[in-house]
Parts: sequence; C-alpha cells; structure tokens
Amino acid sequence: MSTNKGGGVAILGFLVILLFLMLDFILGDIRALQAIAWHTNWAVLKQLPSRLFVCRREGGAFLEHGKAHIAERVTGTAYFQGMALICELRGLIVQLKPVDTKDWTLAWNQLSNGEDHIRFMGLDVFNPQRRTLEVIHQQMEDARDEAEKKLEMEREKFEASGGIKSGTCPPGAFLKRRDSEISEFLH
Repeated sequence: MSTNKGGGVAILGFLVILLFLMLDFILGDIRALQAIAWHTNWAVLKQLPSRLFVCRREGGAFLEHGKAHIAERVTGTAYFQGMALICELRGLIVQLKPVDTKDWTLAWNQLSNGEDHIRFMGLDVFNPQRRTLEVIHQQMEDARDEAEKKLEMEREKFEASGGIKSGTCPPGAFLKRRDSEISEFLH
C-alpha cells in the first residue's frame, strides 16, 4: 500500500515553479540584452569646483546627444561629441545641459499662467569674480603660490631658530605622558 498521496500535485507544482523560473531567466536576459545599447560610462576629463566634472561619454550609442554645445569658456575644453557636464548634488549624479529656447518658453508660460516659479538649484561655480574657468584656475594657482610662500617663510623661521633642539623633548616623551594620562583616567 502506497502512503504517497498527492504525489501528482507535488510534481505539477514543481513543474510550474520550473516553468516560471525559466520564463524569468529568459525574459530577464532579453531585457538585459536590450538595455545594453543604453548602458553608459563616464570618463572624467577635468574636475571643476563644486563637485562639477567635465566628462566623456563611453557607450550609450542610442542616447540623445543634444544639439546644444557646452561653451569652451565654461569647461576649458573644446566641445566634442559625447562631452558632458556631470555634477554630484547631495549624492545624486546629474548631467547638466544648457538651457535652450524651448526651456525658456516653458518657464515663461509657467510663470505667466500664475503657476509656481520654476525651482532650481545653483551650483555657485561661476560668479562675477569667477566668470570663466581660466579665472578659476588662475585663482587656484595664486592661492597655491601664496601657500607655498608662507610654507617657505615658516621653514626659514624654523631653520633660523635652530630647529628642534636635542634635550628639550626626549624622543617618546609625549607618548609616555599621554599613556600615563590615559591610564590615570581609566583607573
């Protein structure tokens, strides 16, 4: 006498599960293959202030390239196909595109219809004191030169004073003092 009741139902359930697994793999792989054409990597060419990057697109052959060119005054690099400005805003990676006539028209229509103003976030990369990338680079070089001059002056003062004099602070004295203070605190 067989104690295996419902064996046909278990086999049918097993076959249904296998069928759904196979469909999931087949449909998932097909979607993954279809999405390969839109897979994009970005190679960083230059870093600008405020977490802004000039990048070159690698891949994404079927993505819209856009008609607007990014000005060389902004990036410091001549425009080429696949160039983009990428920004990291509070953990979100965003591609910045120039505002065109269509965008200005939409903004004007929204404002004239009494709707809310268009919300935006400024990156504060450029301002009246930093109008172009060349000015930013010059300011960075000037600041670096000034820091190097200060460092050299401090180094000269240090050497003129005789540097660290032996006997004023035996090697390891600070560490021994710190360790004794820690052990006193713990006890």
